[in-house]
Amino acid sequence: MRSTLIQCFCLFLVVFWAVASLAEEVYVVNDVRARAEAENAEAAREQAVKRAEAIAFERLTQRLVPVQEVASIPEYTERQISDTIISTDIRDEKISSQSYDAVFDIRFNPEKIQAMLARENVDILEDRAPPLLVLPWIKNQEVDALFSMDSVWMEVWRKQSRETIDAPLLVPFGDLTDRRLLKSLQENRENEEAVKALLTKYHASGILWLEAQIEEALMSEGNELDVALHSLGDISFLKDKDWNFIDLAGQGNAILMQEAAATISHYVEDSWQQRKETSNEAETSINLKVPLENLQNWMEIKKRLDKVEIINAYDVLSLAPGQADVLVKYHAKDPYQLLTQLDQVGLRLMEQSPGEWFLYTKKRVNDADGNGTIYPPL
Repeated sequence: MRSTLIQCFCLFLVVFWAVASLAEEVYVVNDVRARAEAENAEAAREQAVKRAEAIAFERLTQRLVPVQEVASIPEYTERQISDTIISTDIRDEKISSQSYDAVFDIRFNPEKIQAMLARENVDILEDRAPPLLVLPWIKNQEVDALFSMDSVWMEVWRKQSRETIDAPLLVPFGDLTDRRLLKSLQENRENEEAVKALLTKYHASGILWLEAQIEEALMSEGNELDVALHSLGDISFLKDKDWNFIDLAGQGNAILMQEAAATISHYVEDSWQQRKETSNEAETSINLKVPLENLQNWMEIKKRLDKVEIINAYDVLSLAPGQADVLVKYHAKDPYQLLTQLDQVGLRLMEQSPGEWFLYTKKRVNDADGNGTIYPPL
């Protein structure tokens, strides 16, 4: 009995330490590179340290403070910022007679930071939902995906992230660690170690991989922008999606990209809000009979099911020539909410008899304007 109590107490200490450590990690800003020049190496080092502390403090406040309140944070002095720092780790030093260059990992004091911001009546979002990290990639004929901190596509998303409130968005800092991890992802987007490292570094719940490709539009004065969204990490509520934007008025690529970023942000926020609304509803399930013409027909249905936001998972109970029996798990009050969302992706849910539900595929046809496809009623 005594041994069991000791084991439980030790387990409690381990869990308590882990939770406390996780909370403190929010106040650690890693991979801050700073460089300075002065009359001698010692003076250059002092300037670089102060510069790194200022950069780290800015990144920390962006992490903790709601986007709409960042502007209300005053400019603190170097002394005020230094007083909130617990420790600084320095690596990769490059020293010359008149310059100093290094990478800093800076740990802030949570109580002092909280007190500092509280005096300004600024809310701290320590307990908010983790943000989503946006990786804007540009595709061209030479490479499949190119990441650049200086691209117009990156700058558009840097500005967009400041305007997105309901679903917090972040873009990478672009430091050495980011570049190394992004290079790994460029070679293999499913690199689990690189994905995990980025999520940990930015305290993010998932990654929005956005591939953009600009081509000359055939029926317009401007260009055409294709954007593909792929989600990485545990954000199953956000379905992969493709968009096509056309610059009909010839306003330029920057304006076209801004419109694309706004549209995609709205999609992310709508998905986020829907997730919040459905998260309080108990998960339910429904057995569906799916008539099939062939295996290709089932593969098409699977693609459409993957686009339904309130579906958490589905299991194939049986698959035979002519029909599949599928168990669908979803968040909604009743099957008729599921019916509405299935209808939007070209699937028709019908109750043939009480409690017996069938799922049919609706045919694709061009819409009246020739702008895409619609799913007409059966």
